[in-house]
Parts: sequence; structure tokens; C-alpha cells
Amino acid sequence: MDTKPTPKILRIMEAEPFWVAALWDTGEIRLNDFSNQLSRWLLDGSASYQIFASEDTFMEVVVSPKGSLMWPEIFVQSKVDGEVVQTPLEMDPAVLFEDSQFVEKAPKSVSEKKKKTTS
Repeated sequence: MDTKPTPKILRIMEAEPFWVAALWDTGEIRLNDFSNQLSRWLLDGSASYQIFASEDTFMEVVVSPKGSLMWPEIFVQSKVDGEVVQTPLEMDPAVLFEDSQFVEKAPKSVSEKKKKTTS
């Protein structure tokens, strides 16, 4: 069984409330528009809705060490080894990639430059 590695975000190219355009390690620039998901998150009680508390809060988005989007000032509770811990809100990169819209292939100069700086 051939499993592909989960795509990772290399850097945020542009962000505005409430969307993020990011360069992925696939060489693509992809757009995640979170305004489309707000209603669903509010209905299911997801902690993710907290990123919509204000435009300023949303704009604190960064790329996590795992290659995903993270809001370091928004904390969620989860269980790790049976213990409840608080961690910054970080979204699953596989879900982000699947939910994103392809914008364009990144110019080689952009993707090559980033690969050199992460090597």
C-alpha cells in the first residue's frame, strides 16, 4: 500500500480576515477560506470558532513546526496519555489541504528559495 506523506505548509503568503493563502511543500499556493466553515464550527461547539473572536485574533496565525496553521494565543484542551492538557489551536494539515482551493503553482524562485532555507 502506497501512502503519500501529508502535505505541509512552508509559509503563509498572505492572510486577511478570515482566509489564508499558503505555500505548501507540494509547490502549490492554496487558499483556505475559514468564513465558509464558521457556521458549522459554531453549531458543533468546536473550539476552532475562537479564531473568529476578532480580526486581530485571526491575524495571529503562524505556521507551526508541524507544517500547519496555528494560533499560539488560542488554547484548546485535549487528552494526552489520559491527562488533560492545554495546547495552542493547531489545525490538521491534511484537513487544511483537502479543504483548500488551488490558487497557482508557486514560481520556482519562491519554492526553491524556501526549500533551501529549510534544508
